[in-house]
Parts: sequence; structure tokens; C-alpha cells
Amino acid sequence: MPRPQVPREVLYVQKLHYLTFLCSGALLIAIAAGVIYGLRSSLITALTALSLAYLATMKKKTFIAPNTATVIQRISRSFSNRNLPSHTVAVAATQLYYLLGDHTRAESLLKSYLAADEPLVYTTLADIYLHQGRVTDALACLEPVRKMEHPLVQWTYGRVLLRQKDYRTALKHLEKAKKYAGSAGLPRAGTGFLNEIFMKWSVKSSLLHSMALCYHKLGEQRQASKCLRRGNLYLLDLSLWRIRLVEEPHFARQAK
Repeated sequence: MPRPQVPREVLYVQKLHYLTFLCSGALLIAIAAGVIYGLRSSLITALTALSLAYLATMKKKTFIAPNTATVIQRISRSFSNRNLPSHTVAVAATQLYYLLGDHTRAESLLKSYLAADEPLVYTTLADIYLHQGRVTDALACLEPVRKMEHPLVQWTYGRVLLRQKDYRTALKHLEKAKKYAGSAGLPRAGTGFLNEIFMKWSVKSSLLHSMALCYHKLGEQRQASKCLRRGNLYLLDLSLWRIRLVEEPHFARQAK
């Protein structure tokens, strides 16, 4: 079963983990060079190795998926245990969809947790619908929670409206997402300290870039440029910077 393309936000988190791994190795090599050849050699080695690590991260476009059997085993536990936290269910459904390409089971798993009224379950399901081009289903999924003062709910709802080219309404929800994220912060998903930080940067960048596109479409170029630049600042990987305001490729395909 073919796997869907990994979202840009997730790709960025993967890249940051990859960069962290490479930088750790680079520093160990630099320390070893310092012990053997002295401080100057250590600094030169560190600079060279860190530069190579950054360039390798920029070039990296795909990542090896986890062992399929391991993923299936972890997800099977999610199906058998109905008392799991919502973030665990959302992660399991994401793996089902993006790693295995099994949208049927991913959708079934998330739908079985809708009664828990957890925002993360709604936004994950809506995001899957959005990447499948099922915009109407994504809107219907978010309808029960769309007025919730929750940054991920408002961010996801704004992205759905952006797909429908309702730029003014989309911008209102994206601005709400920015406001709620600024006051209360983004909710923790319980996936580890470093991963939480990386995901926060990724979501904020995506949020600001979506706002930039809305401003651009509404003719407010000064605000668009400001949001574009601010969104880029959250991206350490220059290969993911937005230089021009263009719609996402899957968005453009749907618009045809």
C-alpha cells in the first residue's frame, strides 16, 4: 500500500532530529581531535564537521521508516487498549496513515476516540482528511470543536478554509491560533522534550506561512512579507525557507 507524502511540518522535525544526531557525532570527533592534536585542531574539526552536518541535513529529503512489524505491534496495542491518552492515539493513527498508508484503520482509530472530546484527535483526523483532499469531511470533523480556544484547532480549521480559498475567514482562525499559542503555548503531546520543541517551531512556522499566504491573497503585501520572514526564522534549515508566496502543491492540484 503506497504511503502518503509526509507533511512538511513532520519532515522538518525529522530533519532537526537528524541534525542533532550529526552534530553530536561532530562534537565527539572534535573533542577527540583536541585531545590528540590540540585546541586549534579541535576548533577546525568542529567547524568543518558541523558545516558538513548542516549541509547533509539540507540535502536530506527522505527518512527510513521504522520497522513495519514494530509499527503494527504498537498500533495493535492502541486498538486493544481503549484507555490510552489521546496523544498516543493520535501518534498511532499518524503512523498508520503516513508509515503504512492505511487510512481506513487510521480513520477508524481516531473516530473511536471522538467521544472523548479531545482536540488532538479531531485535528489529527481533520489533517488526514485534508491531505487526502477530503475538505468537506475535514470541515465536518472540526465542526464540534471549531469555536474552541485551542491553537491546534484554530490552526487546522484555518488551513482547511485556506484550501477552500476563503482567505479572509481562514486568516481570522489563523490569527486566533497565533493568539492562543502566544498566551497559553502549544499543547504538549507527551512525545519527549526535544521533540516538543522541534514540533513547536515547525507548527509556528507553518502557521505564519499560512497567514502570509492569506495576507498575500487579500492584497496586504506588507503583512504578508512580515509573516513570511517570521515564519522562516523558525526554520533552521534554509532549504525549507519560503522565498515566494505560493500555494502548497497539493492545494494547487485540488484547485484545478
